Amino acid sequence: VEDGQVLDHLDSLVDKSLILLTQDDQGRTRYRLLEPVRQYAQERLSDTAEPVRFRAAHARYFVDFVSRVSPGMRTAEIVTTMKRLDGDYDNIRSALATLLETREVGSYLALVFDLFSYWMHKGLGVEGIELSLQGLRAATSETDKLGVVKAWWTTAIHAAELTDPDGGEYGRAGLQVARETGAPNAIGRLEIALGAAIRHATTDPGYLEQLVEGRRLLEEHPE
Repeated sequence: VEDGQVLDHLDSLVDKSLILLTQDDQGRTRYRLLEPVRQYAQERLSDTAEPVRFRAAHARYFVDFVSRVSPGMRTAEIVTTMKRLDGDYDNIRSALATLLETREVGSYLALVFDLFSYWMHKGLGVEGIELSLQGLRAATSETDKLGVVKAWWTTAIHAAELTDPDGGEYGRAGLQVARETGAPNAIGRLEIALGAAIRHATTDPGYLEQLVEGRRLLEEHPE
């Protein structure tokens, strides 16, 4: 199908009631498959020689989508941004599963990091930890170390928020990788994450050492 013909085909399917045409809260047009049609399409796709290629393209689209949209979680547009991510969260979960299946661990960890603020505001910290750990377990020596550091940071901060006693373990694992990178900013962020995890889940006063060192590094190396 040529790019210019896609909308014509979609309109034809809408006219036949095979696809639903809706609008989200921001007035954006959305197309949704009826469940029987979706199941049939999945069966037909499975019969082709390239189902993984199409799923990989879908995953890459949503990695880019979340990368573009997620910064809005840290602005006055937070409510609008959450609604956009809410509307495609099933697609985002599917993208994460595909990225693991296709061993695109770097993209998986980048997506996990970009979802951090969304998970935090939605109270999805437990899910965030579980999904982050899945990607970290799949990481190899070839995986970008800064991507690994960001994923450990995500995991440790969620754990601190949940007073999860495993948070210290996550923070230490991330700090080890951060030190391997030699990047002061990354080390500082993991020092603070480790300190927060220790403070929220234990009575160990050693968290102060991590917080002080982390703040020092971030002041000296803000980026």
